[in-house]
Amino acid sequence: MMINRIYPVFFFFLLVLATACQVKSTVNLEIDEDSSGLVSVDVYMDQSASSTIGDLRRQLHTSDLVDAGWKLTGVDRTEDGGSRIVASKPFRALEDLDLVLSEIFGSAVFNEVSLLRNRSFAATEWKLTGNIDLSAGLSLFSDRALQELLSGLPLGRTPEELMELADCDFPCDPAQFFSFDFMVTLPDGSDSFIEPTTWSAQLGDQTPVSFELISNIEYSAPKIWLGVTLSLIGVSVLVLVLQFIRLFFKKRSTPARAEPIRAYRQAAEIIEKVPETSNESDDRRIKLVVVGGTGVLWEGETGSEGPLVPFVRESGGLAGPEEIADRYRSASLGQVSTEEFWSSLGVLGDPDELDHLYLSQVKLRSDAVPFLNQMTTREIPVACMTNTVLSWVEHLQQNLGIEELIEHWVVSGEVGARKPSNAMFEALRRKTGVRFANMLLIDSDLPTLDSGRGVGMSTVMMRSQALVPGKSAHPVVDGFVELFRSTS
Repeated sequence: MMINRIYPVFFFFLLVLATACQVKSTVNLEIDEDSSGLVSVDVYMDQSASSTIGDLRRQLHTSDLVDAGWKLTGVDRTEDGGSRIVASKPFRALEDLDLVLSEIFGSAVFNEVSLLRNRSFAATEWKLTGNIDLSAGLSLFSDRALQELLSGLPLGRTPEELMELADCDFPCDPAQFFSFDFMVTLPDGSDSFIEPTTWSAQLGDQTPVSFELISNIEYSAPKIWLGVTLSLIGVSVLVLVLQFIRLFFKKRSTPARAEPIRAYRQAAEIIEKVPETSNESDDRRIKLVVVGGTGVLWEGETGSEGPLVPFVRESGGLAGPEEIADRYRSASLGQVSTEEFWSSLGVLGDPDELDHLYLSQVKLRSDAVPFLNQMTTREIPVACMTNTVLSWVEHLQQNLGIEELIEHWVVSGEVGARKPSNAMFEALRRKTGVRFANMLLIDSDLPTLDSGRGVGMSTVMMRSQALVPGKSAHPVVDGFVELFRSTS
C-alpha cells in the first residue's frame, strides 16, 4: 500500500465484493498552542462491508505507513458490527502540516492550505484556510503506475463494471458510497474540551469545498499587569504633583526669617502605627489537608506511565513507553474509556478485569493509614487530588481500604484537566468550600506544588522516586512521620 494512499484497499474490496456498502472516513486535525499538532484518519466500514471483506487484520498491510511515522490502532469492531481503523501522525511545526496532509490522498486533495499564527499584545490569532478537492473520484485511489498495470483503468474496471459491482441503478456513481469529513480543532486558550468544526465532502464532487476557521486567544494576565502598571504610574504622578503644589504654597506662606516647619515628626508617627487587618485574611489555620496519589498515598513514581509499562508488556501489549504515556494521558482526561485504552495498547481482555488486575498491584504507603487516622482524630478532613482514570478511583478506594478516611476526591478524569492545571485547584476549592489559605498540600510533583503555592496554599514536598532539586521552595519530608514531628 502506497504511503500517500490510505484508503484504496478498503474501497476496492467494497466495490468488488460488497452490495450497498458504506465507507465513512474522517480526517481530524488538532493544533496545539506551540504550533505542533496531530493529524488522524478514521476509516469506518459498515457491517455489510466488514462481513463481506472478512478478516482485514490478515489482508491489510500497513508496514509502509508505520515506516512513514503513522501509528495505527489496528482493526476494531464497532457496536453495530462494522469495522474501524484509525491512523495518526504528529507534526512538530506549521510548515510540516502540508506534508502530512499530502500523505493521505496525495497533494491534489488538500490544496492551498494555509495555517497562520499572528501574535499581538495579550492575544494570538489562528487562521486556517484551504480547499478539499475530491473531483478526481475513484482515481484518487490509484496512480499512473498502478493504472498502467490495470489496463489504464483506476481500479482495473470500466465504469459500467463498477456500477454493476456496486449494485446501483444505472446510471449511477459508485463514489456515492464514500463519504468524507474534515474536522479541525484550533487552540482557544482553555483547558476544557473544544467541539471541532467539521466540513463534509463527496467523492467525485466537481466543486471543491473551501474551509476557513479562525480562533482568537486573549490572555488576561498581561492586560491586568499593564493596567496595574499604568495605575501605579498615574498615582505616582498625582502624588508628585500634589507634593509640588503643597511645597509651592508652603514657601509662599512661610515668612523669610521663620524657621522651616519639620515634617518628619508626623511622618515618624504614621510609620509607627500598626495597620488594622481583618481576622479572616490572617487566618492561616489548616482546615483541609490535600494529598497527591502516586508517590504520596500509594507507592510509585510520579509519572503514571511508569508502572503501566511492565504491566502492558506482561499482558501482551506491544506499545512503547511514549505511546503508553500518551494513551494514559487521554484516559486520565476522560477522553477515552478503559476499554478503548487497553485495546489501543494491544492488551486484550475484559476491561473491568484488566482494571482490577492492574490496580491490585498498587500498594499503599506503610505510613499512610496512621496519617489518615491522625487527621481523623484531629478532625481535619483530607482530600486527594490525583491524575488518574475516574473509574479507577472506586477500585483504589476498595483495594486500599481508604474509602472512609478520605472525604473528597478531585480526579483529572472527572475535571477534564490534569495537575498542575489551575482547573484542578479550582475544582478542589469549589468541592470542599475551603479557602486556599487554609489548605496544606502534600505532593511529590514540583510543578503541582509551585501551582499550589501560587494560589496561596501551604505546601510540603513528599520525597518520592523523583529527584528533589537542591534548593526547594517547599519543605521536604521522606514520610508522614516527619510531617507529624514538624507540625506537633
